[in-house]
Amino acid sequence: FDYKKHLYRNKIFYLFKADKIELISKNTRLRYSIKQKMIKHIDNIGKSTSYVKALVIGNDDEFKESIADSYQFNGVSHLFAISGSHITFLSIIILWFLKRIRVEENKRYYIVIFILIFYMFLTDYAGSVMRSVVFFSLLSLNKMYYFHIKTINILQLTLFVLLIFKPSLLYDVGFQFSFLISLYLVKYQPFISSIKNYIKQTFIISLIAFLVSIPICINNFFQINLLSPIINVLCVPYVRFILFPLSFLCLLFPFLDNLIFLFVIVL
Repeated sequence: FDYKKHLYRNKIFYLFKADKIELISKNTRLRYSIKQKMIKHIDNIGKSTSYVKALVIGNDDEFKESIADSYQFNGVSHLFAISGSHITFLSIIILWFLKRIRVEENKRYYIVIFILIFYMFLTDYAGSVMRSVVFFSLLSLNKMYYFHIKTINILQLTLFVLLIFKPSLLYDVGFQFSFLISLYLVKYQPFISSIKNYIKQTFIISLIAFLVSIPICINNFFQINLLSPIINVLCVPYVRFILFPLSFLCLLFPFLDNLIFLFVIVL
């Protein structure tokens, strides 16, 4: 691992130590104010703060090292990173709500795209989130205006757009996982859709993701977990349909803190 190259790719060119920090002025932009208030609100939730931060804004830095290592060893650390499944779930919920209040279809998609772009900002433009948001936006435009572009071509266009704006994403491990797995899931979508049993379908998706991610895992972490596809069959629905929605509900209802922590302990 080359730390200097890692910093350079993230546009960090100098490291220094400061004896003191003096506040010169505050950033009064609305989006930064909203983000700061959200972070402070999450910090005050309680025992499940680190998990809510990971699942809502993609910040998993507050996990204890032993817990983070355990998740990585068991091949489930990706579940606590904002990915395509999280963005899809969030989009479906918002689209459903807008449909219920009778917002026109095109307007629904534009509203969701706007919310997701802001959400991309909240997650500090993480590679996997950018891929998911841009991909969803292009898919939505394709559907709204009947361009009839194949999904795999839209995925390639997403890659092209993102690398034009931020070439260093190519070296981002989360971005590599996200794109490579998405590519193969799109490629084998007809086969996946033909499987009607949800458990079998989840296992096939997990197996494809596992096989595709092996080269990246070996290259970056020097280890793989052969039980990962089986573990993911159990953990993916658990995180996607229980922990992830509860984390968002906890922003509105902090008293759910103990409930989320209970589900986390089970995991």
